[in-house]
Amino acid sequence: MNVDREFEREDQGRRGIAGLLPWRRADRNPIPRLLRTKRGRAGTVGRIADRVRRGDELSNSDVDLLLQTARTPFSWCWREREAAAWALGEAALSPKQAEKAVRALESAATLSDEEKGSPGRTGPHLLRLATTAAILTAVVPGREIARIPGTGDKVSAIFVGLLIFSFLAALPVLTLSYFVERDRLRAVRAVATRALGNFGTASSLSVALINASDHGACVSTAALDVLPRILDRVAAGTPQSFPADEARRLCKLLNSDREQLVISILNALGRAGGGSAVLPVERLVKKGSTEAVRRLAEETLPILQERLRAEQAPAVLLRASQPPAADSTELLRAARAEPQVDPNTLLRPGMSDRSS
Repeated sequence: MNVDREFEREDQGRRGIAGLLPWRRADRNPIPRLLRTKRGRAGTVGRIADRVRRGDELSNSDVDLLLQTARTPFSWCWREREAAAWALGEAALSPKQAEKAVRALESAATLSDEEKGSPGRTGPHLLRLATTAAILTAVVPGREIARIPGTGDKVSAIFVGLLIFSFLAALPVLTLSYFVERDRLRAVRAVATRALGNFGTASSLSVALINASDHGACVSTAALDVLPRILDRVAAGTPQSFPADEARRLCKLLNSDREQLVISILNALGRAGGGSAVLPVERLVKKGSTEAVRRLAEETLPILQERLRAEQAPAVLLRASQPPAADSTELLRAARAEPQVDPNTLLRPGMSDRSS
């Protein structure tokens, strides 16, 4: 089957404006946009991702390029980042490569401090503003700008026109640019979050829990989809207590209407939850969405209550399991040897007694 027809077939039912906007799509297993066109598949990252789609093995250099692309912070290559994150989650990797892939995907799925304030940094926003101002300056007749005092020559007119239209276009252009970069970043984070679900590491759990409360629909949907798999794998390993922040986020998700997610959270809390989960699970026993959820919450509640009693129990004084090696009479001794003093010299007469 022709590759283009295959992708066109998969896109049926998603056409229209909503299908054209990447932030409007919350596909459960999206194919990267880079693979949807021949031009995208012709690039280096596109060729590697297309080989992963066909089930071919990757070389070490191919995997290294995917890792480097997924970690890059630049927004202008967001399609390449999305394809690299998808390929890392679908490719057959060695244990060492999988460890590196998890770190790269966590970096792609997590917002950095710069991205929280200004998605895409400042470069793309200023470039769009300068381009808009240049287009408006070229469209407006030069004689209109030349009427402004001090703009008699052509160079001054162009310079003044750029300043004027940059000021006028700043608010709409920068606002639109902010939303565009934010949604491109969300598209990459959503694919990276889904890829992390294929690894199921403990660090992936923290990233998925944070992204589950993201304002972007595609990011939060991706996190909620992969959380059951991650929780099941983490709970199946060596049970360790969840950190306080993770436990709080897990308890918050107990109100979700996703039955499989709530069941996975209850199983995880039963193995590694603390006393802080007692109240949310008690509410779930009475107000669970399904019978299976209420029954599992009722089974998990006594375990959490016992852990809560253990956490609130007073400290127990411990005694040594073996007697001390030295004699107990030698435990108290003088810090240093003192000379023997006659007791009669300890009391001396006062001045009044001497005078009498």
